[in-house]
Amino acid sequence: MENVTLRLDTRSYRWFRSMFVAGLSLLLTVSAAKAALVPIDNQFDIYRNNALVPQSLSSTTGYLPGGLVYDWQQDSYPQYKSLAHSGSSSGNPETDNPQLYQHVYAYSLPDTQTVYQASNLTGNTRTLMVTKEDAGIKAGKKVTVKSNVILDGSLLLVKCSDNLDDYEGLLASFDLLVTRDTVKKGKPVSKKLSKGSVKLIGLEDGKVKIKTTGKIKKSLFSINQESDDIYRIDFDEALIPYKTKVKIGEEFTITTQITSQIQSQGYGTGAEVIFAPDLPGLPAPALPTILESGEIPEPATPLLMLVGTLVARRITKLKKQKTK
Repeated sequence: MENVTLRLDTRSYRWFRSMFVAGLSLLLTVSAAKAALVPIDNQFDIYRNNALVPQSLSSTTGYLPGGLVYDWQQDSYPQYKSLAHSGSSSGNPETDNPQLYQHVYAYSLPDTQTVYQASNLTGNTRTLMVTKEDAGIKAGKKVTVKSNVILDGSLLLVKCSDNLDDYEGLLASFDLLVTRDTVKKGKPVSKKLSKGSVKLIGLEDGKVKIKTTGKIKKSLFSINQESDDIYRIDFDEALIPYKTKVKIGEEFTITTQITSQIQSQGYGTGAEVIFAPDLPGLPAPALPTILESGEIPEPATPLLMLVGTLVARRITKLKKQKTK
């Protein structure tokens, strides 16, 4: 058995940090390899006071730069008193752009008892093949492909200063699953390559802790108490390794899925999950801004404001580059 280290990176981009969980771009940097991208249908659910919110009440599709389609749902009840958002993009097969974006959060004002649970699943598959030109090995031989899922993003729990129950019952979490699929003797064979989760949990005593499972190690993360009202985990290029054996000249499919979940408790509490690299000048997660303003924006405003902000910041960045 020969080992060939091929760079197969799943990277997230924090272009849309305030509104989107930028996540997971699968890139095979082997010149002769071909890849076919197939997005997974995004799944998003919002529960208000334990009742599922019909998607027809507030769901739409927005187009992001690069031709990416962002599917999202929002709920505000009572209007301007609470807000929940769940949205994602699973890549663009026309341009073979595999970037995943995902953002899930909820918050209720201090005088509002609305409790939210929200979740979002997004992902995509890429059909790949390592050729004999890539590896310098004849067809049919097995090689070991090594890679990393590269995660960038944040988990947040927030509460207003008037809430005396602290962070009890709040949750912000995500689950990662990477699988490889091949066909053997005419039958599909699936193998789990990496699985793990990260949770930021509000405990009964009001404290906050991190819990990780699977291939995601707790040592990669630490809690940052931004203030008495905000706990957060920020992770920048956290590497989750995996590897698999493949045959030269034989197609295989890598599927990457991210499922994010949040739980709020009403009365000035909220939770948020977002993925994106921490690049200078880009928007921050939504909840600190909402907490500071003490106001719930109109349901469609966050998305529209963000797109406008991105365009303006990109123009500014381009101008700075030209002056160098």
